[in-house]
Amino acid sequence: MIRRAGFRLLRVLLLLGLGGTATAAPWRADPRASTLEFEAYYQGQAAPGRFREFEVLLELGPGGREPERLEVTVALASFDMGSREILDAVRAPEWLDLTRFPTARFVSDDIRRQGAGYVARGRLRLKGIEREVTAPFEWERGNDAGRLRGATVIDRTAFDVGTGEWASDDPIGLEIRIAYDVRLVPAQ
Repeated sequence: MIRRAGFRLLRVLLLLGLGGTATAAPWRADPRASTLEFEAYYQGQAAPGRFREFEVLLELGPGGREPERLEVTVALASFDMGSREILDAVRAPEWLDLTRFPTARFVSDDIRRQGAGYVARGRLRLKGIEREVTAPFEWERGNDAGRLRGATVIDRTAFDVGTGEWASDDPIGLEIRIAYDVRLVPAQ
């Protein structure tokens, strides 16, 4: 009788998510204290920019210390290189095609320690195309805030960004470096 009651209690705890594998509450980006920047190359020269609007959700594993899941959504229309002319150009179907694809999304359920930091292996969906992307980062957690920092490089042509006459690396390079510095706070 006691044994049966113990099994029932264990089953209820697992169903409620209170077992040892439950994840801690998610953390969300503090947009005022976070940046998502990129660097393209025009005729071999760095051409920096940023996205002004993005959301980051980080779930921590058991114990609430280690990153377990990362989700990033970017409002592509928030693209900013300091030029209205460039913004108008990237709205076109040859570039980001913002009418049809207003957001980009990265999701990783595969985060592993690597050296002093972590690597998130996940899927980036950009311009209707989904590809595997690796995003290395450092994670520092305090009591009421944390910081996720890192950078990765993607090939723009893998996502049909810059098609037609823009598909070669002249004058615009194929690699785009993306750097992230995100302050995260526990989700309310």
